[in-house]
Amino acid sequence: MYKADEENGAPNMAGRILIVAAVLVAVIATRALWWGNPAATTDEQLYALIGSALAEGSLPYTELWDRKPFGLFAIFAAGDWIAAGPYGFQLLAGVFTALGAWLTYLLARKQVDWLTATAAAVLYVVLISLYGGYSGQSEVFHAPMMVAMAWLVLDGSASHYSRRTLAAMLIGGLALQVKYTVLPQCLFFGFIALWQLYKHGFAWPRIIAMAVGFAILGLLPTALVGLIYWHAGAFDVWWFANFESFFERSGAGRFLPNVTTGLLPLAGLGIAGLYLAFRGKPLRDPLLYTLSLGWAAAAFASAFLPGTVYLYYFGAIVAPMILVALPLLDRKGPAKAVPLVFIVAASIWLLGPVADWKTSREEAASLKALAQDIDPLVDQEGNCLWVHDGPTALYSMTDSCLPTRFIYPDHLNNALETDAALGISQLAEAQRILGGLPPVIVVSPRPFTRQNDDVLYALRDTLEQHYEELGKARSGYRTIIAFRRRPQNQEGG
Repeated sequence: MYKADEENGAPNMAGRILIVAAVLVAVIATRALWWGNPAATTDEQLYALIGSALAEGSLPYTELWDRKPFGLFAIFAAGDWIAAGPYGFQLLAGVFTALGAWLTYLLARKQVDWLTATAAAVLYVVLISLYGGYSGQSEVFHAPMMVAMAWLVLDGSASHYSRRTLAAMLIGGLALQVKYTVLPQCLFFGFIALWQLYKHGFAWPRIIAMAVGFAILGLLPTALVGLIYWHAGAFDVWWFANFESFFERSGAGRFLPNVTTGLLPLAGLGIAGLYLAFRGKPLRDPLLYTLSLGWAAAAFASAFLPGTVYLYYFGAIVAPMILVALPLLDRKGPAKAVPLVFIVAASIWLLGPVADWKTSREEAASLKALAQDIDPLVDQEGNCLWVHDGPTALYSMTDSCLPTRFIYPDHLNNALETDAALGISQLAEAQRILGGLPPVIVVSPRPFTRQNDDVLYALRDTLEQHYEELGKARSGYRTIIAFRRRPQNQEGG
């Protein structure tokens, strides 16, 4: 039924249906586990909050501060227009994931048969989810953009190649507005495109002109955002948040304990694929495989570019490592389909869909119950919840006003932040908030990062004098605790 066309190995109609169905089923199965969970991962809660504010007309950085690019918040604003809560951005994330899988299939097809390429596309979906992209992490959005650049640039024999390269650079510029760490990959694709154009016979003046064009297209989205802030009289605020504050943080080179272990599956795939590429049968396109290796190296640079490396950053490496692993995955290789079936099955097992579904439902219910306890105590009239350490989603879930523009808990509690990196004093801002005796303060006894001791002492002193426990909830591997202001302190006494 799925017999391929003998001339070019292309799937017939039934095969095409199988490819689409396999990708869609994989996307739905992996993402449905967290569908509707408002606190599936930490960072996306902040993006959703800022995106929602942007959808209502508030500019990021000036009213709600973070150092991520404007384009990421624009994606979440679009999600907010589609549907309230997490549903909108999770739907967009699913679309981006399916697109990344399809493009991975197209790239894999240049080296292997369509059934192996289909499995590679499914593996992309599973691994992106395994590395934290099961809801709305930024890697879910910028990784498919990098796969699109690879599809447009790496095959120098494609028709209309010069036009494809220009389109690729514009996509790269848009990806920079999702996360600036894609820069090493953008530079790699730019150099490869110029090299391919040289091979096509372009004269040096034309190559230089194309390079200038690449740079303009790559910088255009960021320049347009800068113009928006210049027109709004907030260019300095935007520039500081996007380009200066990152270099003022302390703790560069810090790795979380699970990073090395978490990298092993991807590293194992790549090493095994590379070994078989040199020891097994010749690849259809050795040059394309070599360029895929270069892309994988650039993707590693993207993942390790920030001073603090988290496991979900490795979502940027998934697609190129799958391409590097194709000699291992190829069902027509020496071991037939055994490695392919084993790796896909092992990845699904590591993802733990049954456990994740149970965890997601329990955590969402626990957080919803806590939000219901908090809701009567906060409002939009100045009685603002303060999440010192915990889910940012609680602000939206309780419809609370915001006590500070530095609304991401990590910005005010993290010792790796500095006053220079934020443009304000962490302690002074925390003391200002605590001085107003918020009706509810949310904390966690198990912090994500090393805490600012001065802020922590001020918090503990205030909680001891004026607050009592309201309730608890589970969020990830942590317990979060909400403290309410004692009745005798309702008027700030």
